[in-house]
Amino acid sequence: MALAYTARPEGLRAVSKKEQCGGKDRGVVTEAEPSTIPLVSAYSPADIDAVIHQTGKQRHSMEGFDDKYVDIVNYILNITHEIWERKDLSLIYDTYSDSCDVYSLSGVTVGVEPVVRGTIRMLAAWPDRTMYPANVIWSGSDACEDGFYSSHKIISHMTHDGDDKLFGAATGRQVRVTTIADCCIRHNKIYLEWLARDNSAILVQLGKDVHETARQLAAAPYPPPLASYIRSEIDKAATATEATGNEQSAFPPPPPFHPPPVRAVSVGGEVDWYVSLLTLAWHSKDTGMLAPLYHTHSCMAIPRGKVLTGVKDIQAFFAAMWSVFPDASMRVDHVSSVPYMPPSSDKQSTCEGSAGSGSEASSPSSAREGKGWEARRKGSWRSSRSSRPLV
Repeated sequence: MALAYTARPEGLRAVSKKEQCGGKDRGVVTEAEPSTIPLVSAYSPADIDAVIHQTGKQRHSMEGFDDKYVDIVNYILNITHEIWERKDLSLIYDTYSDSCDVYSLSGVTVGVEPVVRGTIRMLAAWPDRTMYPANVIWSGSDACEDGFYSSHKIISHMTHDGDDKLFGAATGRQVRVTTIADCCIRHNKIYLEWLARDNSAILVQLGKDVHETARQLAAAPYPPPLASYIRSEIDKAATATEATGNEQSAFPPPPPFHPPPVRAVSVGGEVDWYVSLLTLAWHSKDTGMLAPLYHTHSCMAIPRGKVLTGVKDIQAFFAAMWSVFPDASMRVDHVSSVPYMPPSSDKQSTCEGSAGSGSEASSPSSAREGKGWEARRKGSWRSSRSSRPLV
């Protein structure tokens, strides 16, 4: 799962339900004015609790949701805080559906009980975990068949005080890690969730051997649900190519786009152009095409907790990745563009490819060590990527 955050300064606006519901025209819904929605970035950490526990009139329609949630962002921030920091695990039963599908680095689960058990295991190993809300981007509405879609970027500080299957015996060390959680929500219940966390950054901070851990993970058999999911993603990519009869035709060139000043860029035009050009860049493996997509001073989080700064660093990262996975392809699965923090958008994508030969990077260890990477020599993976251009 790749998630890219891009700047959009115009703030919230009136958006049609056709835009929010994936092209299905369901009338018009007007969002609150930017001045009425507190921005997380405007608060100090001490004020976050006030942001999470806002009260008052709901800012947009939330049919089927508890009255205490003023908007979908407040819902996400509130339940995350209550479950993880106040350790109210009973809330999971109120906010996750009985048939919820969860896709994470450790596998695929179905139902609310695995969510509860996973939360218990995590808190046993990392009891003081904090969940600082770095950003929430969303789309959809209660009128959409699929409901709301949210993408929550979380910065956690936590201490390794308990044993963990992946990270081993308790070390007492403190770590900082980024997680991105994408959720689909209907009537107060999360029914689909994707989780991507920079596990390699945790390993580095604990003094673990990242490559050795990756080799062990790559050598272990996938649990059946995860194996089936990965197989289905590979088949989707193959089917898309076969349907066209020509791999080139599956990736049409991007439409012409001449950006006006950033504040005047429309959501639809900007997103369509961005997705099309990024898809073409992946297909052609042309790092030059990345330059128009990133601000000169863009920052991008990559595995091991590292942050790239500037277009050249980002181009070098993609060049290295594409040299390891020369047949990698990318499919955009979802785009959200309603910001909560200073204007942003997020993109979720799926990547398929096989590791090339002739370098250490083509080994299963490198294929599995990245931030959210789940791959083998031939496989499918979702990655978590966050970039934040400065404007």
